[in-house]
Amino acid sequence: MRRFSLVRLRIETQACIPTEGSTVAVFGCGCVGLSCINAAKQVEASRVIAIDVNPAKEAWARKFGATDFINPRQLPEGKRIQDHLVEITDGGLDFTFDATGNVSCAHHKMMQRFLTWKSGFSI
Repeated sequence: MRRFSLVRLRIETQACIPTEGSTVAVFGCGCVGLSCINAAKQVEASRVIAIDVNPAKEAWARKFGATDFINPRQLPEGKRIQDHLVEITDGGLDFTFDATGNVSCAHHKMMQRFLTWKSGFSI
């Protein structure tokens, strides 16, 4: 049983590594989110979109490698973050990471599956 768990963990961990040229979105720009942004930069993702409701986190996100920053509260009235991401990425993302730690963001987590071509992960 333990061997199965270790194999499964390795497969899941490798599945969440962005690849060179991929498009990545990270929800939440705290310590965990910044780590995701930095990892995407390290593998040379073509676009790394940081998403956070705190505008003060934009500077940190850009220092860690974000190419874009979106504050969902500053979107036009009635526009959902999901729709905005599909629009600016011309169809969707390769990887999404939810590092908000906020259970009320569950609807965004479910929408990640519809936004990504490859994988969406909650951390």
